[in-house]
Amino acid sequence: MGLLDRWRNNDRRPWSPPAEGSCGCRRHLDDELLGTVVPLSPDAGLPEEVGSLSVAELIDCQALGCEPVDVGDRTLTDGTGPYHWNLWFGDETRPCYSDNATLQLDAAVAQQDGVERTVWLDREVIYIGAPRLCSSGALAVAALGLLDPGVRDQG
Repeated sequence: MGLLDRWRNNDRRPWSPPAEGSCGCRRHLDDELLGTVVPLSPDAGLPEEVGSLSVAELIDCQALGCEPVDVGDRTLTDGTGPYHWNLWFGDETRPCYSDNATLQLDAAVAQQDGVERTVWLDREVIYIGAPRLCSSGALAVAALGLLDPGVRDQG
């Protein structure tokens, strides 16, 4: 049994991502969001010269992404779900949030419009239940969660 197998179920309910324009997204990736620089967490321990990356740069280096959840993984074996999007937060995003923050990254994502539920499966993967979001909207949700100051604030 693999690490994630205990969470998987064989839910085969039909769902396909809505197209942009026929979705229920309040926000899509736009020039403003793409150009926004994601601050580093104070506890990242990186030298100042490293600098922060913009949302577009994180997407371009494949450190921030989304894809539909595989049909067999939509409902977890504990009964939670359905989940529709797999949000990817790669290594380059790690200095942008803190494990000691007052708001955890999955909770910041859960607060975004259109997100019904979240589960943080491992360091880099958050599943979201968001059936009305298109891929641009799901990626915007990931970016907005990462941009929430609470994911860096250690109160």
